Amino acid sequence: MSGYFTSSARNANENYTYMRLPKFNFFTFLGKYEWLPFFDSFNSVIHAHALFSNVQKFQYFKSALTDAAGNIVSSIEIFDANYAITWDLFRRRYKRAELRAFIDLSSMTRESFVELRKIMDNSFKHLRAFQALKCPIIYWNDLLVHILS
Repeated sequence: MSGYFTSSARNANENYTYMRLPKFNFFTFLGKYEWLPFFDSFNSVIHAHALFSNVQKFQYFKSALTDAAGNIVSSIEIFDANYAITWDLFRRRYKRAELRAFIDLSSMTRESFVELRKIMDNSFKHLRAFQALKCPIIYWNDLLVHILS
């Protein structure tokens, strides 16, 4: 009976090995502040699924990166261990970029409801991005008040 499972597992692995990868049209990532839409899309469709091996995930990841972001990984060889390292590197790098974008929010040029609303909207956009990136913003109250004031 154990031979049956071994044979089935071997056949499943052989079929999986020669499976043609589906084509996905992600946002292409240029290396600017549009990291979060790319991250959400890629994470939910590819990264979070056990269906793909790390090599396949890395191939998708490299193909979705363009311009400056693509240049960073162009010389990294596609193999299993490099995917996790590269994915984590990009997540950390663009988490910092999100923080920089938040800190660099434009200030009010004049006192008005429209200017205040713009700052609030941009602040909430960045705070939602931090939450999506699993940053512990619940502890940032004092820092947020200082930055926004």
